[in-house]
Amino acid sequence: MRSAIEVFLNGGVGNQLFGWAAGQTLALRLDIPLILNTSNLSHRGFQLSSLSAENFTISKQENAVYRIQNPVAKFTYRKMLQTQGHFFESGFRFDKRFISLDRSVKLHGYFQSFRYFCEKNEHLRSIILSQSIVSLEFEELSGGIDFKNSIAIHLRRGDYLSNLDFHGIIGEDYYSDALSYTRSRVGIKKIYVFTDDKEEARRMFPYAEQVISQSELSLPLENIILMSKFSVVIGANSSFSYWAGILNDGGIRIFPKKWFAETSIDTHDLLPRSFVKL
Repeated sequence: MRSAIEVFLNGGVGNQLFGWAAGQTLALRLDIPLILNTSNLSHRGFQLSSLSAENFTISKQENAVYRIQNPVAKFTYRKMLQTQGHFFESGFRFDKRFISLDRSVKLHGYFQSFRYFCEKNEHLRSIILSQSIVSLEFEELSGGIDFKNSIAIHLRRGDYLSNLDFHGIIGEDYYSDALSYTRSRVGIKKIYVFTDDKEEARRMFPYAEQVISQSELSLPLENIILMSKFSVVIGANSSFSYWAGILNDGGIRIFPKKWFAETSIDTHDLLPRSFVKL
Protein backbone atom coordinates (compact mmCIF):
# COMPACT_ATOMS: atom_id res chain seq x y z
CA MET A 1 0.00 0.00 0.00
CA ARG A 2 1.41 3.39 -0.98
CA SER A 3 2.11 6.01 1.66
CA ALA A 4 -0.77 8.49 1.95
CA ILE A 5 -3.14 10.25 4.30
CA GLU A 6 -6.75 9.20 3.64
CA VAL A 7 -9.62 11.19 5.16
CA PHE A 8 -13.17 9.85 5.30
CA LEU A 9 -15.19 13.02 4.70
CA ASN A 10 -18.50 13.80 6.40
CA GLY A 11 -21.39 16.24 6.06
CA GLY A 12 -21.69 19.35 3.90
CA VAL A 13 -19.11 21.75 2.56
CA GLY A 14 -18.01 23.12 5.96
CA ASN A 15 -17.44 19.70 7.47
CA GLN A 16 -15.72 18.53 4.30
CA LEU A 17 -13.36 21.50 4.58
CA PHE A 18 -12.53 20.50 8.17
CA GLY A 19 -11.64 16.97 7.04
CA TRP A 20 -9.65 18.23 4.06
CA ALA A 21 -7.79 20.78 6.22
CA ALA A 22 -6.77 18.20 8.84
CA GLY A 23 -5.72 15.71 6.18
CA GLN A 24 -3.90 18.29 4.06
CA THR A 25 -2.02 19.59 7.11
CA LEU A 26 -0.82 16.10 8.00
CA ALA A 27 0.03 15.25 4.38
CA LEU A 28 2.11 18.42 4.06
CA ARG A 29 3.85 17.76 7.36
CA LEU A 30 4.82 14.23 6.27
CA ASP A 31 5.29 15.12 2.59
CA ILE A 32 3.00 12.35 1.35
CA PRO A 33 -0.14 12.42 -0.85
CA LEU A 34 -3.67 13.14 0.38
CA ILE A 35 -6.69 10.99 -0.46
CA LEU A 36 -10.22 12.23 0.17
CA ASN A 37 -12.63 9.36 0.70
CA THR A 38 -16.14 10.37 -0.41
CA SER A 39 -17.94 7.08 0.29
CA ASN A 40 -19.97 8.62 3.16
CA LEU A 41 -21.25 11.65 1.20
CA SER A 42 -24.39 10.21 -0.36
CA HIS A 43 -26.65 12.92 1.12
CA ARG A 44 -24.95 16.15 -0.05
CA GLY A 45 -22.23 14.75 -2.28
CA PHE A 46 -18.65 15.91 -2.66
CA GLN A 47 -18.56 19.71 -2.50
CA LEU A 48 -14.85 20.47 -2.81
CA SER A 49 -14.53 19.65 -6.51
CA SER A 50 -13.66 23.28 -7.32
CA LEU A 51 -10.38 22.90 -5.41
CA SER A 52 -7.45 21.88 -7.57
CA ALA A 53 -7.13 18.12 -7.92
CA GLU A 54 -3.36 18.60 -7.66
CA ASN A 55 -3.83 18.65 -3.89
CA PHE A 56 -5.56 15.28 -3.52
CA THR A 57 -7.01 12.22 -5.19
CA ILE A 58 -10.48 10.76 -4.62
CA SER A 59 -11.39 7.34 -3.26
CA LYS A 60 -14.91 5.93 -3.07
CA GLN A 61 -13.93 2.69 -1.34
CA GLU A 62 -16.33 2.09 1.55
CA ASN A 63 -15.34 0.96 5.01
CA ALA A 64 -17.59 -1.46 6.87
CA VAL A 65 -17.31 0.50 10.13
CA TYR A 66 -19.88 2.96 8.78
CA ARG A 67 -22.40 0.24 8.02
CA ILE A 68 -22.28 -1.57 11.37
CA GLN A 69 -25.31 -0.68 13.50
CA ASN A 70 -24.65 -2.70 16.65
CA PRO A 71 -22.67 -0.49 19.09
CA VAL A 72 -20.66 -3.37 20.56
CA ALA A 73 -19.76 -4.74 17.13
CA LYS A 74 -18.83 -1.24 15.91
CA PHE A 75 -16.59 -0.65 18.95
CA THR A 76 -14.84 -3.98 18.45
CA TYR A 77 -14.29 -3.36 14.74
CA ARG A 78 -12.94 0.13 15.40
CA LYS A 79 -10.44 -1.26 17.91
CA MET A 80 -9.24 -3.71 15.27
CA LEU A 81 -8.90 -0.97 12.63
CA GLN A 82 -6.82 1.13 15.02
CA THR A 83 -4.13 -1.57 14.87
CA GLN A 84 -4.21 -1.35 11.06
CA GLY A 85 -3.39 2.32 10.54
CA HIS A 86 -6.77 3.94 11.26
CA PHE A 87 -7.17 7.01 13.51
CA PHE A 88 -10.58 7.70 15.07
CA GLU A 89 -11.13 11.14 16.60
CA SER A 90 -11.74 10.67 20.33
CA GLY A 91 -14.25 13.50 20.83
CA PHE A 92 -15.21 17.00 19.74
CA ARG A 93 -12.20 18.72 21.34
CA PHE A 94 -8.83 18.68 19.60
CA ASP A 95 -7.38 15.18 19.88
CA LYS A 96 -3.74 15.64 20.94
CA ARG A 97 -2.81 12.26 19.48
CA PHE A 98 -3.06 13.93 16.07
CA ILE A 99 0.23 15.76 16.73
CA SER A 100 2.10 12.46 17.06
CA LEU A 101 0.94 10.92 13.77
CA ASP A 102 4.07 10.28 11.73
CA ARG A 103 3.12 7.86 8.95
CA SER A 104 0.35 6.81 6.57
CA VAL A 105 -3.02 6.81 8.28
CA LYS A 106 -6.75 6.74 7.56
CA LEU A 107 -8.53 9.55 9.42
CA HIS A 108 -12.09 9.18 10.75
CA GLY A 109 -13.93 12.08 12.39
CA TYR A 110 -15.10 15.66 11.92
CA PHE A 111 -11.90 17.43 13.10
CA GLN A 112 -13.80 20.61 13.98
CA SER A 113 -11.02 22.63 15.57
CA PHE A 114 -8.63 25.23 14.18
CA ARG A 115 -5.88 23.40 16.06
CA TYR A 116 -5.87 20.57 13.49
CA PHE A 117 -4.74 22.92 10.72
CA CYS A 118 -3.36 26.08 12.38
CA GLU A 119 0.27 25.23 11.49
CA LYS A 120 -0.64 25.36 7.77
CA ASN A 121 -3.48 27.89 8.00
CA GLU A 122 -2.08 30.46 5.56
CA HIS A 123 -1.15 27.80 3.03
CA LEU A 124 -4.63 26.25 3.18
CA ARG A 125 -6.27 29.68 2.84
CA SER A 126 -4.21 30.33 -0.28
CA ILE A 127 -5.27 26.99 -1.80
CA ILE A 128 -8.96 27.70 -1.27
CA LEU A 129 -8.85 31.35 -2.38
CA SER A 130 -6.54 30.96 -5.37
CA GLN A 131 -7.60 27.63 -6.82
CA SER A 132 -11.37 27.62 -6.46
CA ILE A 133 -13.32 28.02 -9.68
CA VAL A 134 -15.05 31.39 -9.83
CA SER A 135 -18.42 31.37 -11.62
CA LEU A 136 -20.10 34.16 -13.54
CA GLU A 137 -22.67 34.34 -10.71
CA PHE A 138 -19.86 34.99 -8.25
CA GLU A 139 -18.29 37.68 -10.41
CA GLU A 140 -21.61 39.49 -10.88
CA LEU A 141 -22.48 39.40 -7.18
CA SER A 142 -19.05 40.43 -5.91
CA GLY A 143 -18.80 43.19 -8.50
CA GLY A 144 -21.80 44.95 -6.98
CA ILE A 145 -20.70 44.85 -3.32
CA ASP A 146 -18.58 47.38 -1.46
CA PHE A 147 -17.00 44.81 0.87
CA LYS A 148 -15.10 47.36 2.96
CA ASN A 149 -18.32 49.08 3.99
CA SER A 150 -20.53 46.00 4.35
CA ILE A 151 -21.31 43.22 6.82
CA ALA A 152 -21.97 39.57 6.00
CA ILE A 153 -24.46 37.82 8.29
CA HIS A 154 -25.05 34.07 8.20
CA LEU A 155 -28.50 32.84 9.22
CA ARG A 156 -28.54 29.03 9.40
CA ARG A 157 -31.85 27.22 9.76
CA GLY A 158 -32.74 24.46 7.28
CA ASP A 159 -31.92 21.04 8.71
CA TYR A 160 -31.17 22.60 12.12
CA LEU A 161 -34.93 23.04 12.61
CA SER A 162 -35.36 19.27 12.71
CA ASN A 163 -32.51 18.81 15.20
CA LEU A 164 -33.12 21.60 17.71
CA ASP A 165 -32.07 19.58 20.77
CA PHE A 166 -28.60 19.07 19.31
CA HIS A 167 -27.70 22.07 17.12
CA GLY A 168 -30.20 24.67 18.26
CA ILE A 169 -31.03 27.87 16.38
CA ILE A 170 -29.15 31.09 17.12
CA GLY A 171 -31.65 33.67 18.36
CA GLU A 172 -32.29 37.26 17.35
CA ASP A 173 -30.61 38.57 20.53
CA TYR A 174 -27.26 37.25 19.32
CA TYR A 175 -27.54 39.07 16.00
CA SER A 176 -28.66 42.24 17.72
CA ASP A 177 -25.67 42.08 20.10
CA ALA A 178 -23.29 41.32 17.23
CA LEU A 179 -24.54 44.31 15.22
CA SER A 180 -24.26 46.56 18.30
CA TYR A 181 -20.69 45.36 18.83
CA THR A 182 -19.87 46.07 15.18
CA ARG A 183 -21.46 49.52 15.08
CA SER A 184 -19.67 50.61 18.26
CA ARG A 185 -16.35 49.91 16.52
CA VAL A 186 -16.78 50.60 12.81
CA GLY A 187 -20.08 52.44 12.54
CA ILE A 188 -23.11 51.59 10.42
CA LYS A 189 -22.48 49.49 7.34
CA LYS A 190 -24.62 47.82 4.71
CA ILE A 191 -25.84 44.33 5.54
CA TYR A 192 -25.90 41.24 3.32
CA VAL A 193 -27.49 38.06 4.66
CA PHE A 194 -26.39 34.57 3.60
CA THR A 195 -29.01 31.99 4.43
CA ASP A 196 -30.89 28.78 3.68
CA ASP A 197 -34.16 30.47 4.75
CA LYS A 198 -34.78 33.63 2.72
CA GLU A 199 -38.22 34.29 4.17
CA GLU A 200 -36.92 34.30 7.76
CA ALA A 201 -33.90 36.36 6.74
CA ARG A 202 -36.11 39.07 5.25
CA ARG A 203 -38.24 39.09 8.39
CA MET A 204 -35.26 39.39 10.73
CA PHE A 205 -33.25 41.79 8.58
CA PRO A 206 -35.77 43.88 6.56
CA TYR A 207 -33.09 46.56 6.06
CA ALA A 208 -30.60 44.18 4.39
CA GLU A 209 -29.21 45.23 1.03
CA GLN A 210 -29.53 41.67 -0.26
CA VAL A 211 -30.37 38.15 0.90
CA ILE A 212 -28.11 35.57 -0.73
CA SER A 213 -28.82 31.85 -0.89
CA GLN A 214 -27.93 29.03 -3.24
CA SER A 215 -30.52 30.33 -5.68
CA GLU A 216 -28.29 33.38 -6.19
CA LEU A 217 -24.96 31.55 -5.91
CA SER A 218 -25.28 27.83 -6.46
CA LEU A 219 -21.87 26.52 -5.35
CA PRO A 220 -21.63 26.29 -1.53
CA LEU A 221 -17.88 26.93 -1.51
CA GLU A 222 -18.35 30.13 -3.52
CA ASN A 223 -20.93 31.31 -0.96
CA ILE A 224 -18.30 30.82 1.75
CA ILE A 225 -15.62 32.65 -0.25
CA LEU A 226 -17.95 35.56 -1.03
CA MET A 227 -18.92 35.84 2.65
CA SER A 228 -15.25 35.90 3.62
CA LYS A 229 -14.59 39.07 1.60
CA PHE A 230 -16.65 41.34 3.87
CA SER A 231 -14.96 43.55 6.46
CA VAL A 232 -17.24 42.03 9.11
CA VAL A 233 -18.49 38.44 9.27
CA ILE A 234 -21.24 37.65 11.76
CA GLY A 235 -21.44 33.88 11.76
CA ALA A 236 -23.96 31.32 12.93
CA ASN A 237 -23.24 28.09 14.85
CA SER A 238 -22.32 26.50 11.56
CA SER A 239 -19.15 25.21 9.93
CA PHE A 240 -20.36 27.03 6.78
CA SER A 241 -19.78 30.53 8.17
CA TYR A 242 -16.89 29.26 10.34
CA TRP A 243 -14.89 28.83 7.16
CA ALA A 244 -15.88 32.29 5.95
CA GLY A 245 -14.31 33.52 9.19
CA ILE A 246 -11.15 31.48 8.63
CA LEU A 247 -10.77 32.79 5.07
CA ASN A 248 -11.47 36.38 6.08
CA ASP A 249 -8.33 38.52 6.01
CA GLY A 250 -8.17 40.36 9.32
CA GLY A 251 -11.71 41.70 9.57
CA ILE A 252 -14.07 41.50 12.55
CA ARG A 253 -15.32 37.93 12.91
CA ILE A 254 -18.13 37.39 15.40
CA PHE A 255 -19.44 33.96 16.34
CA PRO A 256 -21.79 32.52 18.98
CA LYS A 257 -20.11 31.39 22.17
CA LYS A 258 -22.76 28.68 22.57
CA TRP A 259 -22.28 26.45 19.54
CA PHE A 260 -24.62 23.56 20.40
CA ALA A 261 -27.91 23.25 22.23
CA GLU A 262 -26.46 19.99 23.56
CA THR A 263 -24.46 21.35 26.50
CA SER A 264 -22.33 18.25 27.12
CA ILE A 265 -20.16 18.95 24.04
CA ASP A 266 -16.88 20.68 24.89
CA THR A 267 -16.22 23.40 22.28
CA HIS A 268 -13.17 25.07 23.87
CA ASP A 269 -10.96 24.18 20.88
CA LEU A 270 -13.45 25.14 18.19
CA LEU A 271 -13.07 28.89 17.58
CA PRO A 272 -9.72 30.65 17.03
CA ARG A 273 -8.73 33.31 19.56
CA SER A 274 -9.04 36.00 16.89
CA PHE A 275 -12.81 35.42 16.67
CA VAL A 276 -15.09 37.56 18.84
CA LYS A 277 -17.35 35.27 20.86
CA LEU A 278 -20.77 36.53 21.95
